Amino acid sequence: MNETIRQHIKRRVRWCMAIAAGGWLMFPLATSLGGYLPEGIPQGAAPLAGMLLFVGAILTMQRIVKCPKSGSDSRPHPPGLNWRRAAPEP
Repeated sequence: MNETIRQHIKRRVRWCMAIAAGGWLMFPLATSLGGYLPEGIPQGAAPLAGMLLFVGAILTMQRIVKCPKSGSDSRPHPPGLNWRRAAPEP
């Protein structure tokens, strides 16, 4: 596996954020489409599942996104959320 520590952390942050975004989108979609659910499923189950998916992804990101070398999770910001490229050093 030829990836840097930064790439490793970015990959984990992006996976967690994608899962959290899916849970966030599941909440309003399930609320608006709740009338189309089959008979046996309560209408509150789908938004609850979306909320649990979102909260679980955020908590997982807090637990698993660490430096693989030192185990430290003290970073100034999650590098996976930085969309701009860093300026090259002179």
